[in-house]
Amino acid sequence: MDGFRAIIIDVFLSSRVSDYSKIQEEGSVRMRKCNHFNGKSCNLVLTEDSLLCSWREGESVSPHPVLCYLCPFYSTNREGKTKVGLLELLGYYTTIKRNLERELIHIESKIGETLYSSIALKRRREELINIMDQTDRRISLIKTLMRLEGES
Repeated sequence: MDGFRAIIIDVFLSSRVSDYSKIQEEGSVRMRKCNHFNGKSCNLVLTEDSLLCSWREGESVSPHPVLCYLCPFYSTNREGKTKVGLLELLGYYTTIKRNLERELIHIESKIGETLYSSIALKRRREELINIMDQTDRRISLIKTLMRLEGES
């Protein structure tokens, strides 16, 4: 039954989320590689959001690849159950984005001060920009999912 529900979620989201196939593919890869996924359910994350889980049974959640794509606990050594919803995920990624912006401002102010460190600083700046782009995509997806949950 959870496979059928996952297909319904995929059909619903594919027409409403740009680059959904990439998100679904990356989420599936993360799901298979995650320490907390036992092949059927996630041992860490609980969610009440219907677009994030393929199936929910008691304290067990079969995550949809979208949840795995958005999961901030991917392959951590964290133990116990954690409730995660779209609002919590939005807050998490918004905080990360704010911290990245602060670090970028700091690095950009330091570039050019010393000749040798500017190469390392430029490399770190590029890394931060890539992480910022990924974070922006996740924030955008979360906002879209929140709108879609509000509609249904």
